[in-house]
Amino acid sequence: MPEPKRLDVQRRAPCRSGPARVVVAAALCVLTTPLSAQVPEPIVSGYVTVASDYRHRGLSESSGGPSLQLGADYQHANGLFAGTWAARIDYAHPAHSSSTRFKVGYYLGISKRISRWSWAATAVRYTYPGLAYDYDYNKLSATAGFRDRIFVTAAYIDDLFGRGASAFYSEVGTALPLPHGLELGATLGRVTSSSPQLEYTHWNVGLSKTFARRLGIDLRYHDGSRYLSNAVATTAADAWVVSASYGFRSR
Repeated sequence: MPEPKRLDVQRRAPCRSGPARVVVAAALCVLTTPLSAQVPEPIVSGYVTVASDYRHRGLSESSGGPSLQLGADYQHANGLFAGTWAARIDYAHPAHSSSTRFKVGYYLGISKRISRWSWAATAVRYTYPGLAYDYDYNKLSATAGFRDRIFVTAAYIDDLFGRGASAFYSEVGTALPLPHGLELGATLGRVTSSSPQLEYTHWNVGLSKTFARRLGIDLRYHDGSRYLSNAVATTAADAWVVSASYGFRSR
C-alpha cells in the first residue's frame, strides 16, 4: 500500500503481506496493515482492489490469477484501530468440500506517531471459510517507520501453512516519493520456522501512482529464494503483479 501522495482512505504502516509501501490501499500486502498516522477524530475508511495476483508474504494465494479484495477499518483518535478485509483466492489444490474461495482477516491494534517516527502493534486472525483443510492462524506483529520512508516489521505466526509449525517473519521496506504522484518502493522479507523446510526469503520492487488521492495503480515485480506450494499458496517466486484500488473514508 510518500505520505502526502497516499489515498485519502489511508495513512498506513506497511505490512511487508504484505501489502514496498504502495499507494493502492494495501493491494499487495497484505490487506491487514494498521493505520499509522494520528487523527483528531475517529475515521472509518475502506478500499476496493482488483489485482492480477493476490500475494501474501511473497506467495500467491490466487494461483497466479486475478483477485478482488475488499477492506474496511476504524481508527480512534487515541490510535486504537480495528478492521476486517476479504480477498478472493484460488486454492492451489482444490478441495471439493469447500464452499467458498475467500480469505478473511480480522485485526485489532494500536498505532502512534512521535516526531519523524511511527509504530504500530497489531493482532490478526486469518481465516479460510469453507476450506476443507484447517489453515486458520493468528499473527502478532510490530512495525516501526522513520519519516514514512523506511519500515521494519517483525511478526510471530502461530501455525504456518497448517503444519503446526510456528514461524517468525521479518521484513524491511522502503518508499521513495517521485514527481507526478509516483512512488518507488521495495521490500525484503524472510520467513524462519520451527520446520526449516518451510523457510524462505522473498522480495519485491515496484512503482505506484495515485490519482486524485483516491485511485491508485501499482506495478510490482516479485521474486524469492525457492519454490513453495501448499493447499492455499503456491508460487514459482518470480512474477509481475499489477493492481488498481479505490479508497474512501468518512472525512
